[in-house]
Amino acid sequence: MTQDDLARDLDLLRRWRAGDRAAGNLLVKRHYAPLRRFLSGKIGDDDARVIAQDAFLALCENLDRFEGYSSFRSYLFGIGRWKLIEYIRRHRRGGGTFDPARESVTDLKLDARLSSIFGVRQREHWVMLAFRSLPVDEQLLISLKSYKELTSREIAEILEIRPSQVEGRLNRARKKLRQSVDRLCRGYGPAHVDGPNLETCIQEVLTMLMPPDGDGEPESGAR
Repeated sequence: MTQDDLARDLDLLRRWRAGDRAAGNLLVKRHYAPLRRFLSGKIGDDDARVIAQDAFLALCENLDRFEGYSSFRSYLFGIGRWKLIEYIRRHRRGGGTFDPARESVTDLKLDARLSSIFGVRQREHWVMLAFRSLPVDEQLLISLKSYKELTSREIAEILEIRPSQVEGRLNRARKKLRQSVDRLCRGYGPAHVDGPNLETCIQEVLTMLMPPDGDGEPESGAR
């Protein structure tokens, strides 16, 4: 994001806090689609919609907690990440704890949707299955890195790690992703998605999973 974008977000937030509902709705519209994309592919689309709306509801209820030390988008995405983790913990079989740095999640409805979307596009299906086999935080890290305007500091804030850890963790996640793709396509010929092409393919797949613009978009519910 440019400095003008950052300033625009802060201005809209300031006006929202002062009771300007229209400013709140505009701020939501600026960030709803990116938040949905951030969540897409990790869980089913209906669930991602609920989590995105829950994130904005939590934002509405805690507007004064944002102190401006980070960008508004990284603050919102951090809320979205925790809402995703809370959702997984509530709905996973057997209950118990869930460590997003170490564990992935299975979603049978999403698996079925992936099969119907990709059909004979076996390469994309392999890449998406490999992506979803990664621990949730590694999935989020790869997704976040596709936002060219996000700095390492912002990504670190979202994932609650140190900025110096971002590149090392990203390299490890990419390596695991390549290895998983290789395992899935073994015996079927090369997948042709090594190196930068692998993440390009991931982003193309995530885009395919995204709903139409504005679908399910909430209003801010500003005070």
